[in-house]
Amino acid sequence: MTINITFESLEEMKQFCSEVTGSAAVTVKESSKKKATKAPEEEQNVETPAEQTKAPESISIEQVRKAAGNYMKENGKEAISSVLAEFGVKKVTDLSEGDYAAFMQKVGA
Repeated sequence: MTINITFESLEEMKQFCSEVTGSAAVTVKESSKKKATKAPEEEQNVETPAEQTKAPESISIEQVRKAAGNYMKENGKEAISSVLAEFGVKKVTDLSEGDYAAFMQKVGA
């Protein structure tokens, strides 16, 4: 998100800052270019919602099948059938790619 604000004077900017922050103490460095700079906390990289949900790497069906097999060995056939039912499928290969990550979390992989 980008927000651009233009002030007519330094005093106007200080007034605005004090109203927004609730503090009258505002330190400003004026530059000859009159270009606003970002405060250090604004320069931090913030992930967008899309980046937060994006998997660091794609999960293959082979990885999902292996995780399902391990889960079944540890918990039994009924347990894996129950997890698959939560995703509305009967077989691991019927899972949609969009469900791979959630399935892997569910089976603890």
